[in-house]
Amino acid sequence: MRKRKNGKDAHVECRFGIAIVVWNMVLLSVCLVAVLLKNNQHDTKGPGGELVAKVHFVVAQTRFSPGWCRMLVSSLFTNVTVVSVGNGGWYGHVRRWTWIEEYIRRGNMRDEDIVVAFDGADTFFTEVKFREREIQTFLQRSPRNPEAYSETAILQGVMSSPLIFATERGCYAPQAYIMLGDEDKKSDKRCEHMYEKMRQLASEGGAGGLAGSGVKKAYLNGGGAIARVWALKEALKVFFSIKRESYKWWCDQSMWVVVFMWSITRPQHVSQKLLLRRGIMSLDYTSRWFVRAPLKANFSSIIVHSGPNNWEKLGLQRSMRVLSWYRQLATPNGRQQAKEYLRSQMVWLYNPKRKKLSLKRFVEVCPIDKAVNQKWLSRPLRK
Repeated sequence: MRKRKNGKDAHVECRFGIAIVVWNMVLLSVCLVAVLLKNNQHDTKGPGGELVAKVHFVVAQTRFSPGWCRMLVSSLFTNVTVVSVGNGGWYGHVRRWTWIEEYIRRGNMRDEDIVVAFDGADTFFTEVKFREREIQTFLQRSPRNPEAYSETAILQGVMSSPLIFATERGCYAPQAYIMLGDEDKKSDKRCEHMYEKMRQLASEGGAGGLAGSGVKKAYLNGGGAIARVWALKEALKVFFSIKRESYKWWCDQSMWVVVFMWSITRPQHVSQKLLLRRGIMSLDYTSRWFVRAPLKANFSSIIVHSGPNNWEKLGLQRSMRVLSWYRQLATPNGRQQAKEYLRSQMVWLYNPKRKKLSLKRFVEVCPIDKAVNQKWLSRPLRK
């Protein structure tokens, strides 16, 4: 006859059993995250099947928003895994680069890997074929590590810069005067004047192509960048050194303008720690990667910046209609299939306070009915 356990023994056994179950669940979660973390980037392979580089798409987003959801919809429909860093933090234009740098460091990324950092709430992806083509072009033309870097090759156009920022038609660098001087601070055209001076000096020094000499209305936009990991790390060291020069900084775009201009002009009075090597950084003058709406009929860019909230005037709906993933939502059957697909998708979030990378189901952070609604997707949305 089986001996009956007393209450104390039964209680201990129950707690022990619960502990085993909980521990197994923890191990399962760790294994799941580890497996998914390996797939949290896009592998790019060479002709022989060898691994060339991993491509990481990163945005800084502190909270869920309609504009961010639209970006996620476009990424999921075009097979892009995007990691949103800054979740739960206090947003700041300058602070976001701290989050991006931290994510790169904690992710143990290799020098030859690629990072695409961009605004997460006023952008959307275009087509898979354009992204794959431009990634291959960047891989082939940019130096894969510091040892492969050659200023001469970059200035001659044989090699491309390993860090390329987006451009925009408007010139905006309201705080550049902090480092570049106060003489033009009160001038309405001070931003354009800075670029004109920089391009003149660049042309005289044989770096006209790097500076965009002859290119009209193409100024640095801090909302988009593609880079080899080693190049972005090197640029961020200079960026943070410039940050330590003043407590007034709030505009990261102004800081990147200073990094870019000084990397080309090489002023003798400036400390070496504030000078990025010439050729490492350039701009997307031909909009191969980043473009502002509206899209042209023969577009080939991979990420679209929506711009201000007057999208209708800029032709947002016309821009969306040329995208294949958007057109598939025109029919009830297409929307139903899209819903089923989105219900199965996960979203990556990085919390800088907890130093934790986590997964959430798409339907937990975004309204699924709106996510497949063409009218909703093609209108101004809150960032």
